[in-house]
Amino acid sequence: MPNPTVTFDIYNPYVTNYGPGADPETLTIRRSYFDVFIRTDSLTPDVYAGKWFDAWCLNPIASIGIPTSYPFSTNYAATMYSSAELAQMPATLGVGDRSKLDEVNWLINQNFAARVDLPLNAGASYGEIQWAMWRLLGYLDSSWNPTPAAPSYDFLTLTKDGVPDEADVNLLIADALAHDGFKPGLGDKIGVIMDTGARQPILIETRAAALGDRVWHDNDADGIQDAGELGIAGALVQLARDLNADGDFADANEILDSTLTDGSGQYLFTGLTPGLDYTVLFATPASYAAASPRQADGNPASGLNSDGPVSNTVILNPGEFNPTVDGGFYRFASIGDKVFEDKNGNGQQDLGEPGIAGATVELYTCVGGVLGVFVATTTTNASGIYSFTNLKPGDYIVRFITPGGYTQTLANVGADGSDSDAATAGYTACYTLSSGQTDNSVDGGFYKPASLGDRLWLDTNGNGQQDDGASGISGQTVTLIGGGADGLINGVGDTSTTTVTGVDGAYNFSGLTPGVQYQVMFAAPAGAVFTGQDIGADTSDSDANTVTGKTQIVVLASGESNPTLDAG
Repeated sequence: MPNPTVTFDIYNPYVTNYGPGADPETLTIRRSYFDVFIRTDSLTPDVYAGKWFDAWCLNPIASIGIPTSYPFSTNYAATMYSSAELAQMPATLGVGDRSKLDEVNWLINQNFAARVDLPLNAGASYGEIQWAMWRLLGYLDSSWNPTPAAPSYDFLTLTKDGVPDEADVNLLIADALAHDGFKPGLGDKIGVIMDTGARQPILIETRAAALGDRVWHDNDADGIQDAGELGIAGALVQLARDLNADGDFADANEILDSTLTDGSGQYLFTGLTPGLDYTVLFATPASYAAASPRQADGNPASGLNSDGPVSNTVILNPGEFNPTVDGGFYRFASIGDKVFEDKNGNGQQDLGEPGIAGATVELYTCVGGVLGVFVATTTTNASGIYSFTNLKPGDYIVRFITPGGYTQTLANVGADGSDSDAATAGYTACYTLSSGQTDNSVDGGFYKPASLGDRLWLDTNGNGQQDDGASGISGQTVTLIGGGADGLINGVGDTSTTTVTGVDGAYNFSGLTPGVQYQVMFAAPAGAVFTGQDIGADTSDSDANTVTGKTQIVVLASGESNPTLDAG
């Protein structure tokens, strides 16, 4: 925004009738060359309006009219500039050698009456301080002649100190020059220059302000400085003003200062001028990905939230320290691992079990422990590997789409790093990712259903083998006994299903689970008995027990078909 403007009155603290409601300064307390009372300012809320300020002339050649008797000079207008921000001053501002304004700021911060190290004549008078300012700014030569010629009024007598002592002034100048580069600290005096146009530029004394705080690693990317979240050292922080109000800080002289955060992530800008509009720019630190959400707690001044990467405008009062301007940053997170074929159906990635290529995996947010919104989708590579990267820290759910020809295996059985996390409809539980975290433990296991079967036949020669054109027996019941919850027959709750032999005595049970125990039980046709069990080659023998009609117990692998369970 533009520099603030003010209207003001001028008072001479050395006149005998100062007028009603005047500054309580007396003739024995001469703090400055004259006084200024600011009536209004353009700021909201007011920073300068309604306050008294000690003031100095910056140019002995120009005149603004300091009253020598009551009433005072009234209702001047000016634009305000910081004496510490030289590049922002217009070229037309007649302050002489503006590079010496840091020395001027040093002068107004000194209590010369108490300085025992300077052989001043009873301390420095404020007339001598004023003359030292003019000499520093290049307006008076060593013979006290104004350059160029001074106006007709006698500015010497306005100090009520008479002609300045040259030795005192020279000592003040030498001491000031020894403090080149002086920067006011928090609460120190700082000069604000009032540009009155063609009239005398005036410097008023106010108190320097400061702002700062911290750049931190926002581990959960929530924009709030939580307990245990550490500061980021070496982060670049810049102080800026949008001088032309174009919404950026890329124009000349708009970057006022830069600093790097300390080992705790702290930074500080001091020597700031009240009433100016400051903005803090936080650069993304090395190895970090993005800035945290801004002011996530809804309170810009809380000091707990993040204001980056570009802060709100900050306007400071005299002597104010604003310790609430912070920048949070986080690293991207990732989640993934593998979609695998669970050959034995045990819910674990056992040695040698392959990945499933081309499987679809989806990512969703997790909100309050339940499914949120869709984020992204991907497919597994040739090894069954998938990954979601460049994720903002937070809560996520992964969904594994069942590949064609597969069935979802058991979920969350055994060690988490090698189990299948795909539960109902392929959705996992909620995973919380922190800044920079890679979670490669989220897997989806699937198997191909297995099958078994073969034939019930008439063993015409009673040798236990299907030979001599043995014919099948159709229409007979075949029962499949399966392991229960523990997968074991005669364990926890066996299963049972039946079918009927078809043409040539053939039967088949499909959709079976790998790793589960199965056993086939045949019913002998009326008037027939079972032939001998397990005689000769397994693919053509009879597997039925001659008493119970049950086969041996078998365990199938993913996609396996066992066509060898026969009964003669």
